[in-house]
Amino acid sequence: MTMDNPRGAMLPTTGSEPGPRPRRDPAAPAVGADLLLDHISDMVTVIGPDRTVRYASPALERILGYHPRDLVGRRDVVEIHPDDRDRRARYLGRALASPGSTAGITMRARHRDGTWRLIETTGTNLTDRPDVAGLLFISRDITERRRLEDQIHQVQKMDSVGSLAGGMAHDINNVLTAILGYGELILARPGLDPAVRDDVLEILTAGRRARTLTSQLLAFTRRHPTEPRLFSVHTLVDDLSRMLRRLIGEHIDLRTVFEPGLWPIRADPAQVEQVVLNLALNARDAMPDGGTLSIATANRTIDDRQADREGLPAGESVVLTVVDTGVGMSDEIRMRAFEPFFTTKEPGKGTGLGLTTCYGNVRQAGGQIRIESAPGQGTTVAVFWPRGS
Repeated sequence: MTMDNPRGAMLPTTGSEPGPRPRRDPAAPAVGADLLLDHISDMVTVIGPDRTVRYASPALERILGYHPRDLVGRRDVVEIHPDDRDRRARYLGRALASPGSTAGITMRARHRDGTWRLIETTGTNLTDRPDVAGLLFISRDITERRRLEDQIHQVQKMDSVGSLAGGMAHDINNVLTAILGYGELILARPGLDPAVRDDVLEILTAGRRARTLTSQLLAFTRRHPTEPRLFSVHTLVDDLSRMLRRLIGEHIDLRTVFEPGLWPIRADPAQVEQVVLNLALNARDAMPDGGTLSIATANRTIDDRQADREGLPAGESVVLTVVDTGVGMSDEIRMRAFEPFFTTKEPGKGTGLGLTTCYGNVRQAGGQIRIESAPGQGTTVAVFWPRGS
């Protein structure tokens, strides 16, 4: 038996609840089920044994964009992510087979606007209750919570990796100082055999390469000495444009867009230059068959709420955006992109420290760097620096 809900869905009655009802304070206002369900933030749905939706609360529209009347009396209106469909089907099968049981599942459902939302659901089998005779689900959208958890996890991981890499880089630098020092002393000996001299020169060359790697690691851990000053990213990128065109090759179209009146930043120009060059070279490698590389600068004001949500510097920032039309990357690769020595390139084609260095340089200047990408859809890297003064 059901009664009409003002929102248009069908609400199960509650007239045959077993056991004594709890006493209510006579002075307290009566709170109806409709009022509670209209204002609860979680989505409440009831699905019958035939898996058709018998009831949906108004929160459905806020969470997935559908009005309750779009679902009631129908099944499979909301699209479940292909990777989660089998798991959801097994979950529903187990739930329907166990009256009185309660179990949870987390799955991705498509919002009416086409985006995927991560939904956390707890379902209780009430098929043995005449007033419900179905599965009662309470669901909430945890997309933002999971994104923040992943972001916190990534920051913690990067900090841990940074501490380890920084300690190793300092220790290796100490060893390299001795190797390079003794190499220079041997090279300065009079009458040194030419063959020995060649060998020592190779040792010194290898040692200097190793020192470059440790410098990149120190930049990642933000322990590298810097010389910050006030300057315009617009001017720096403009000065680099000719070099960038030579580096990326004629098969890639370079486009630059600079916002007029760009605010200055306070950072080490050499580090910012390294960021721009590394991002451009990464974009080039992602477009072996050609494409478009776009570099843009803009002023942006970030409020406290957005800063907390996205981990960006609050207040006035200068944003450098580097966009390519290349192969893109999966979420798994994107999450690891800044890790030292992580690379998807063939052996000998890269050290895996390019983006690591970018991350360290930007963070040392008080900024933040973000990557958005998908396979086959190119990559967008946004770098945020606080406005300098």
